[in-house]
Amino acid sequence: MANKTWNNAGAGNASTGTWSPVGAPVAGDNIIFDATSVQNCTWNIAATFGTFTIAAGYSGTITQGAVDFRYSDFSMAGGVWTGNAPTRTQTCSGSISKTGGTYSNYATYLIMTGMGKTMSTLNLGGFEVAVGASITTTGGPTGVYGGSSVFHIHGTVIIGSTVLYVYNNMADVVIDGTVSGTGDLNFNSYVNGNLNGITGTITARVKFTLDGATSTLSLIRNQMFGGAVIVTVASNTITLNLAGYSLSATTITASTGGIISGRGSVYCDGTLTATLGTISTLEGSWYADKIVGCGAMGNAIGTNRTCSKTAPKVRNDLCTELGGSYNG
Repeated sequence: MANKTWNNAGAGNASTGTWSPVGAPVAGDNIIFDATSVQNCTWNIAATFGTFTIAAGYSGTITQGAVDFRYSDFSMAGGVWTGNAPTRTQTCSGSISKTGGTYSNYATYLIMTGMGKTMSTLNLGGFEVAVGASITTTGGPTGVYGGSSVFHIHGTVIIGSTVLYVYNNMADVVIDGTVSGTGDLNFNSYVNGNLNGITGTITARVKFTLDGATSTLSLIRNQMFGGAVIVTVASNTITLNLAGYSLSATTITASTGGIISGRGSVYCDGTLTATLGTISTLEGSWYADKIVGCGAMGNAIGTNRTCSKTAPKVRNDLCTELGGSYNG
């Protein structure tokens, strides 16, 4: 294993360019880009490397070519990094640290495989956390975007006090692992899609939001979340369609522009809120410790309603306002 520093006199490929010490990097080498040469590099070596460092003194651009490759820790403090999503991947067995430079938006398809590792703020064109891996997001919001991209959580993601965004119509969303933490898992502008791939454990707060046209997101199975669920949008409307299934969470809120509707049921151990949004259904049951915003909920609720909770906060008159009966 050697420390290989980019030393090319002009722009070039990693496989044919000049390195110090002499020779292209091979498996196990640590890769360094710094002020030794600030020339652009196309990364075209498929191997498993040690650390991959882009130091503050480097001001060029590194572009992933038509190769998949691996490294342990990735550290970026300068320069520009551009991946090759969605067709080519990078696999990191360590942590990702970005303190400077430009990590090109939605250009990298990143696979994380390490246990107890961290990941700085990134905007990715594909993201996977492998079975057995555990990653904590740090810094600002991290986003995954692209109609051809994937979002696969097979291991564990701990969202710090920030947001993990899933943008737009992703080609494939699978969460059969665990998502926890104090931050939000935000499905943003996830237009006219469904939640077919979410079968894992999610205890982080889940938000369904929208930046753009009106949209509908449909359940295709009974969906249980271990944290809070919020449906909201700044303008237009976003509808979470129950589609005959049940939605379960600790608290459920239809906030500004948010609609929860369809032939299904809603269950929460905490508060069910529709003060600023709309919760309506044709059949099914509500189960909540407390209901807030009954007027917004009653317009489209049929007579086949039951409110089932022994807690005194759910009163018979509230259930009657919802068009149903109280099973206290």
